[in-house]
Amino acid sequence: PAPALVQGPPGLDRQVAQHQGGGSLERERMEIMEKANKLANINPNDPKALEAIGSKVQCRVQFRIGYQTQVGEDLFIVGSHKKMGEWNQHHALPMQWSDGGNWFTDLELPAGGVVFYKYVVKQSNGAYRWQEGANNLLVLPDEWDIPKDSMFVVDDNFSGLSRSSQNMLASKVISYEKEIVQLRLETVKAKEMTKASLKELLLTREELEDANSKLDHYERNVATVIASMQHQQDEANGARYGENAR
Repeated sequence: PAPALVQGPPGLDRQVAQHQGGGSLERERMEIMEKANKLANINPNDPKALEAIGSKVQCRVQFRIGYQTQVGEDLFIVGSHKKMGEWNQHHALPMQWSDGGNWFTDLELPAGGVVFYKYVVKQSNGAYRWQEGANNLLVLPDEWDIPKDSMFVVDDNFSGLSRSSQNMLASKVISYEKEIVQLRLETVKAKEMTKASLKELLLTREELEDANSKLDHYERNVATVIASMQHQQDEANGARYGENAR
């Protein structure tokens, strides 16, 4: 009898089907390569250098700070991100006052992003008074670390980093981001290798099934020929026996 057909591992067809989505894998590769090229050419001392960090997924952020304003004063937040005015006090984000002299504002920023910022007091005469000291720093969690429908809360005071520390930190953060991008690229390569291996395994299984089918067909043909020859031999023997009997 023909040998049993060789079966692939459980779920093979489903795994191959899932990996057939080469379009999404290719898009992921292109996005990573684009980000890698951008990071490779960035200058950490550029005021907009940190815009290269972060994903397209947005993280809801609430800034909170306690500050006792005078009559006619309002509090704003200004920073390196365009949603925070890109350090232009006239485009700063207004904050809302609440009981106890607490101010807050909500906005969305890129997950995994890094932002420098300061608080600015707009006085009753229209003049601006900036927060003293160095800039505040916000490092947001990566998109896979953000729970659904959550908000990242930042409780602040009037302190910050020196300019030299800011540049040093930006260099370290960008270097770290480059490592992450490289790891993601290696992950995509591993996915592509897995996809190729699954395709090869599926092709091998199909070839084995085809070979088994052909072998089964061949053995049936051989059995038919043997049965036919045996039948012819039996008829010949029967005819010979009849002649001898006469």
